Amino acid sequence: MSQPMLLAQVEQVEAQLGQPLPADYRAFLLDDANEDAGEWGFFIAPEDFLYCELDWTKDFPFSLEHPVDDSPLREFYKRAVHAEKVEHDSNKYNALYDESFDYMVENFLKPMERGIVYVADNGCCMYSFLVLRGEAAGQVWWCEVDAFSVTIEPHFRPFTNEPLSFTEWQFFDKYRYRLTAARENLRNLWEYSWTYPLESKEGRSAIMAMLIEEKLTGMTKEEIEKVTCVDDIPESAMFLDQFSDEWHPVRNGIVFPASTM
Repeated sequence: MSQPMLLAQVEQVEAQLGQPLPADYRAFLLDDANEDAGEWGFFIAPEDFLYCELDWTKDFPFSLEHPVDDSPLREFYKRAVHAEKVEHDSNKYNALYDESFDYMVENFLKPMERGIVYVADNGCCMYSFLVLRGEAAGQVWWCEVDAFSVTIEPHFRPFTNEPLSFTEWQFFDKYRYRLTAARENLRNLWEYSWTYPLESKEGRSAIMAMLIEEKLTGMTKEEIEKVTCVDDIPESAMFLDQFSDEWHPVRNGIVFPASTM
């Protein structure tokens, strides 16, 4: 798409929104280097990715202060399970399923698609989207919906639990691993099975992320990309452990997915 055509489409959406797009997202769209990126495609051809139809004339209705409450769907689920397991009434189960699905669409799915644009298909009926207007404008959220349950909430920054902006979400989506020096910081990981060697691609991603965030010294980007064993990491390379706020040798680091924190 030519730059004038793309700019015209951006301005058309902003006219519907009644306000500019978030600045970082707007700059991303108008950068020719991003034309092949998946996030760009969701904006150019939104009809290829949606459950319903986006409505850019209304506010996204949810926020940290006004979170999603899917308890009505859970009540439908309890009644449906009772119908199936206790009453052995498949017709009643199917009727409750349909009623719950319709309730979900009207009360969650359609409201969710107000004032947003999708930015990623995360698989298994999960999507990430950028809020364009409303209390949560500028934040990236994710959703997973079905007839009996709904999750609609922000992507959070590791450690601080602050909602991510579009640029931050892109960064953490690309560099999704981090380092810590203490295994006890990872108690919530299943028997630490989600840790990775420093020389793995996950390890290189973690080290690179720390470098980009200026929380690592003693290594260059080129040195990180060439790491194939621990001995490739200089003994003098240090990283700032965000749990303890102390510096530790990179060689002593444990690699884990930031999304688990």
